[in-house]
Amino acid sequence: MTEALQVLLAHLADPKVVYVFPSQIAAAQTREHVLSHADAPVIGGYKFISWDRFKSTALRYPLQKRAADDHV
Repeated sequence: MTEALQVLLAHLADPKVVYVFPSQIAAAQTREHVLSHADAPVIGGYKFISWDRFKSTALRYPLQKRAADDHV
């Protein structure tokens, strides 16, 4: 078992932990690999997400409605 897989398995039960991957395809493939080594019969898809999904949910901030060339 690789060190990366050990880390994923060690924190799998923690509801606060989410694993972020470069793409949703990479996230889904890793989730399937972890599932094949986990004691749990099911792993929530919300734990393995893409970087884009992470940005849209975790990095919410108000948009400043200013022109791109507007000076401070």
